Amino acid sequence: KILVQLLIIILISYLSHSFSYADNSIPQANSFHFSPFSKEDGLSNDQISDIFQDSHGFLWITTYEGLNRFDGMHFINFNAIETTAENKIPSFINTITEDDKENLWLGTSAGIAKIALEDYQVTLFPLDQKTDIYVHDLLNDEEQVIWAATSTGIYRFSVSVQAFTHIDFSNSTSNDENNIVKFTTDVQGELWFIDEFGDGFKLNRHAMEIYPLSEIYPQSTLLTDISVMYFIRDKLWLGTYSGE
Repeated sequence: KILVQLLIIILISYLSHSFSYADNSIPQANSFHFSPFSKEDGLSNDQISDIFQDSHGFLWITTYEGLNRFDGMHFINFNAIETTAENKIPSFINTITEDDKENLWLGTSAGIAKIALEDYQVTLFPLDQKTDIYVHDLLNDEEQVIWAATSTGIYRFSVSVQAFTHIDFSNSTSNDENNIVKFTTDVQGELWFIDEFGDGFKLNRHAMEIYPLSEIYPQSTLLTDISVMYFIRDKLWLGTYSGE
């Protein structure tokens, strides 16, 4: 009986310690400290579209009125840097990523811009010479290929010609001119994307074929009005506009 009581005391003590540890591991609301930054602190605009940390540790903030770099104390507004008309970055920047050569890639309202972190040299890729193409999202895949989700479909950067080429899905059941708004990748490195209508698709990069989610998961009814799509290990998580 004494042994049973001792075991119960040990168990209660262990559980109390475990719950105490679990409670302490959950951050409390008042444990976070937020420092607001605005145009008064040097930002080019208060409307932020993306935040990205490069391989040197700098934070890059894209806005509706230009690009900003933050070193932890000060902002550098790249709109204020002298540039020629040939390499002037469009002010409306929507997304940003980096490749393994330490180049930043910016998706803008008028194509794509590349900035070399070594000397901040700018190269512009308008995508189309006749009309501005809005770039919603950029993705640098495991093979270091830059993909662009745009208002006129998907583009891929070709290293051989140093240009973006439009991906032709004319043999697919989907319209290759769809307004593509978001990318993600799975554990196998395959691309998945969402179009402006909230429909999701999987892209086979090698066969250059796309498959609607409704064909991949025919039993599911939650494949419409998709707002965000993300993989955690081998599980696909979807967020929808309808909340269902």
